[in-house]
Amino acid sequence: MRRNWRNCSKGRLKKVDKAEVFIYFIFNQNFGYIMKKLILFLSMVLVLPSSFAVSNAEISNAVREATSLQYCGFEAEKVLRHQGKAYLFYFTAGTPYEDEGITKCSAGSGTGMVHLAQLDNYGRVIEADVLENLGINTRFIDVKSAVISSGILTFRNSEFGTDPVTGQEDGNCCANDMYINQIQLSNLRLLNRRFIGRGAR
Repeated sequence: MRRNWRNCSKGRLKKVDKAEVFIYFIFNQNFGYIMKKLILFLSMVLVLPSSFAVSNAEISNAVREATSLQYCGFEAEKVLRHQGKAYLFYFTAGTPYEDEGITKCSAGSGTGMVHLAQLDNYGRVIEADVLENLGINTRFIDVKSAVISSGILTFRNSEFGTDPVTGQEDGNCCANDMYINQIQLSNLRLLNRRFIGRGAR
């Protein structure tokens, strides 16, 4: 039998307004609305992590920690994201070594390299150096040129070559044979590599 709230005494209302009135309100007026809001909230919580769960700073820190024993002079350069994975181009100055109990960095003009790390959506490092075995000179990578399109990473780099006019070989500081490289991100293999000419760096 439905309760007639208007006929209740003031004393009775004071006793039930914290329990019965609340229950009446929920189950008779806004229950459906509240459930819709709850379902929407839960769906957002479940879906959003699959997009961008970690920041660029967290990605950089994860790669720095994963490579700290192998490289030194770490600098994050560019983050790209594709289908739930993150790709970080980063620079290292050299390799760490011990000198009388002090850890130093063997940085020099020929030891600096650019690397590419692959991470999952939660900032866990999958591959610390995708470029390591692809036969690309990683000293001279144009990180600014890197883009991802249709699952393919494209970027430019330079290799040591010979001046076709003078016959002079490039010095250690200046690789001038320019290439465009394409990596298939689904398997991290070199898809294409094309020489595009000579150009002083």
